[in-house]
Amino acid sequence: MIRNYFVTAINNLLKHKLFSVINIAGLAIGLAACILIGLYVQNELAYDKQWQDAGRLFKLDTTLDRTGSNPSRSGGDSFLATPLLRQAFADEIEAAARVINFDQEVRLDGANVSVSIPEVDRDVTKVFDFAVLAGSLDSTLEVPGRLALGEATAVRLFGSVAKAMGQTLTVVASGPGAKDTQLTVTAVYRLPAGNSILSLPSLTLLDEAKYPYLRNWLILATNDYVKLRPGIDVNNLLARMPAVIDHGVDISGMQAGPGVTPSQRMRLRLVNIADVYLKAPETLQFGGNLTLVLAFSVISLLVLMIGCTNFTILSTVKATQRAREVALRKVVGARRGELIWQFLGESTLLVALALIVALMLVELLLPVFGNWVGKALQFDLLQPRVWLALLALTLLVSVTGGLYPAFVLSYFRPAATLKANRSNEPLSAAGLRNVLVTFQFAISIALMIATAIVWLQVQYTVNRDPGFDRDRLLVINNLMSRPGVRSRIDTLRQQVAALPGVTVTALSGHQPMQRINLSTIMMPYTLEGGDRTALQLPTLSIDPDFLAAYRIPLLAGRVFSAAEDTPATFFDFTVKRGSEQQGKAIINMAAARSMGFTQPAAALGQRVSTTSAYNGSLQTYTIVGVIGDTQFFGLRTAPRPELYLDTPYFADVLTIRFDGDGRQLLQQVTGIWNKLTDNAALSSSFVDQLLSA
Repeated sequence: MIRNYFVTAINNLLKHKLFSVINIAGLAIGLAACILIGLYVQNELAYDKQWQDAGRLFKLDTTLDRTGSNPSRSGGDSFLATPLLRQAFADEIEAAARVINFDQEVRLDGANVSVSIPEVDRDVTKVFDFAVLAGSLDSTLEVPGRLALGEATAVRLFGSVAKAMGQTLTVVASGPGAKDTQLTVTAVYRLPAGNSILSLPSLTLLDEAKYPYLRNWLILATNDYVKLRPGIDVNNLLARMPAVIDHGVDISGMQAGPGVTPSQRMRLRLVNIADVYLKAPETLQFGGNLTLVLAFSVISLLVLMIGCTNFTILSTVKATQRAREVALRKVVGARRGELIWQFLGESTLLVALALIVALMLVELLLPVFGNWVGKALQFDLLQPRVWLALLALTLLVSVTGGLYPAFVLSYFRPAATLKANRSNEPLSAAGLRNVLVTFQFAISIALMIATAIVWLQVQYTVNRDPGFDRDRLLVINNLMSRPGVRSRIDTLRQQVAALPGVTVTALSGHQPMQRINLSTIMMPYTLEGGDRTALQLPTLSIDPDFLAAYRIPLLAGRVFSAAEDTPATFFDFTVKRGSEQQGKAIINMAAARSMGFTQPAAALGQRVSTTSAYNGSLQTYTIVGVIGDTQFFGLRTAPRPELYLDTPYFADVLTIRFDGDGRQLLQQVTGIWNKLTDNAALSSSFVDQLLSA
């Protein structure tokens, strides 16, 4: 019987070729879209599920409210947070570790190579799962000077795990007076495969003595991870957290005033590691977008519904041509249940054929789709769970799209059908078909409208005036993390400025669309003569040529001048703690409005003060210029109030404004870079591409 059903199904498909092609093509496109979107959603939801004790692993999350009215959630934590939590919750915390990420230049075979060498607490091996391939991680993290390499890093640097063991890497010194250090490879490890917010290409012991300036509750420069003991309720810890903060956190640097408790200005949360990626603050570099994941999931479902609806409509319409076949089968003894199973089998066969076509489409489109969403998506057909998912999808579509047509086809009455030589289609079938057609059009129109809105929004965002001239700008970043470059920044800038077509070069601590590091340093400033209400402002580092490079309009006053202004000492670690420092500042119009000035000229000469979180000195700045609002932080939000200082120590980005061919300029800049840095990797971007990403 099954063989007969199969032969009948094949004959029916071949007999109605156009119907078969349309139905299979429609289903294949819907299934391919559903699979592609499903791969993206699965990739986004799979972060940090691979850890053995993922349910007990948490990342510390810090929210600071420096002014009492503008809380700011950060992607980093204070250097002091983990020791406080381990002391306060000793019975609940099994292990905790701080991770400070550093990009270092190491000298290897006479050349400088960029390597990320995070410094970690020794308990990191108790928090996360490490598979040790060679050596001992525990002994590596006993004393400074030892280095453990991830398998990929070991292979990249030395060719194999075995060759890496015992090798000595020279870390090139960074900063004035610093000396090169030696790190000996004493272990090689592998982390569990899977998406993760954790980046540990190598690791070495965190030397607390090297970072006295980090012992400050206002500097959020570390990532802290906590592993709770089995059975511990994290909500119980969170309920006790305010008391712990009040007892152990110093907020004197916030100028909070008397009567303000630390827990009113700081909040510490423990976020399960599997939730961090999609629920991370926007200042976290590795964060995802939960809204986008949900939107893609809904779109995938709607596309699949359109495919199933289309299949149902075509099948019920085609039913009239099979009326005599059904009638004759019933005359010779076929029961309605058998006919339903036959037509469901035909539906399943058609869906299976559509799935085969869909899989071919997925293989062809996956690289393009992955590039579009910025993910390295993989579709491994050899995994059992993939086949189970495809089988479930096939059955779902077969039943959803074929169940009602099967009941319609099996309904026909032999006597009436043969007598009239046509089908007596039930009115309910025609009515449902009309409803399905309307439903399908409604979904299609909704998808088109949604697509148009998203496209228009993207175009608006991409083409929105960022407050500066985005064209013909090239940025070279990560200069501070390159010790071999840091001492040669002036030479690099001079040689680049001498290239044909280069009109302006400028140094700064940040670049457009950068949501981490120096672009997120928020400080409370008090306006002299005001109501003493602190204004929370991002403190950004620029040089005198920055405004000219980006062609940011000057609304009032002047720009920084090397002849008239001395560099600000806000970030200078050598400044005496408690001393009083003077300097000049530039603000944008949004900051001027937040201070109560409706005209830019009214802000000139005003003085603002704050306490540096980096050296504890009282910093007072006279406003010498007001510029237009810019969208450096993001194109989807309103311009931020911002304050700019001339602090050459934080020169992390070199911006180049040029005329002519950008690719040719990049080649010339790369040539200069390679000569100055012994062929170290160059990190560069064109600003218009940053804004379009």
